[in-house]
Amino acid sequence: MLTLNGRKLLLGGVHDHFARADRENPSVFLAALNYYHYDFVTMMCGPDVDDPLRKTAAAITEHPSLYPGREDAFGWAHLVTINPTAPPLPSADPDIRGVLRHLKKTCDLVIVAHPIYIAWETLFETGLVDELLDEGLLDGIQFTADYIDNPDSRERELWKWYQQREARGYRTPIVGGWDLHLMKQIKGIPPVLYSGKFIPDGHYEAPCSSRTIVFAEENSLPAICQAIREGQTVFERLPDGRLYGPSDLVEFLHTNGYREAVTELDRRRDAVTLHVDRPLQAGERGRLTVSHSGTLHLPTGLRQTTQVPVTGGEPIDWPK
Repeated sequence: MLTLNGRKLLLGGVHDHFARADRENPSVFLAALNYYHYDFVTMMCGPDVDDPLRKTAAAITEHPSLYPGREDAFGWAHLVTINPTAPPLPSADPDIRGVLRHLKKTCDLVIVAHPIYIAWETLFETGLVDELLDEGLLDGIQFTADYIDNPDSRERELWKWYQQREARGYRTPIVGGWDLHLMKQIKGIPPVLYSGKFIPDGHYEAPCSSRTIVFAEENSLPAICQAIREGQTVFERLPDGRLYGPSDLVEFLHTNGYREAVTELDRRRDAVTLHVDRPLQAGERGRLTVSHSGTLHLPTGLRQTTQVPVTGGEPIDWPK
């Protein structure tokens, strides 16, 4: 958690998957989140499906926090639902307002997922999304900006729509997420993930190119949901650092050293390096070296670690 001029910030994602990409290697996903300094993510494969991943994360690290969610797919839109407490509704249900009323009762938040896809014709081109937001049946939108520089892109049009709502005095909650489906088969992957030479964006099918900045007092699901509901969020485009969201929050980040604070997080992350003599393989002994002294948490299973004291630069043997 960052603090700028007395205000606390969480970095995270609000539409994230991993179980459908690789259920057996949660450490890879956690390494990607660590690379981008994530404080939290909400997982969208469903509470039951994501439960093993969330338990693994809780067992081997205090950072980040993984919260429950589910992506509900309908013919008229995909919806990000946070902390759902009821089974999903039939995907063919055409009653938009009826579905949203039900979800509002059984979920903490209901957000339009990737609106440029599926929801565009049904919700945005019809103007229905404005009505649903204003009626409180939707809690916000998931923003994407990979093609926002293209003047003919839906992403550019979506941003103009957001700005127009803000000009009319409406606070529209905005979030980002990775929405990855699978990992790419890439030759020559380095034995240590991730670094400036091999970043998560590109290792996954979906771009890991966004980050959500949440103005919240603590890293808890109620605090995050409240902040999103109140429009206390900014979308960050990671490749170039551009910020999208409420003008007052974007201005606050620009004038209170957000970019410098993240640069310092990057510096500290990159100062600690890990070296392995060869790629680690199950069933074989390993040897690794960390650049800094401290305590290393070596996984001994999917939900167990052992703490090993480390002297910077001295090799550590890892039992098979």
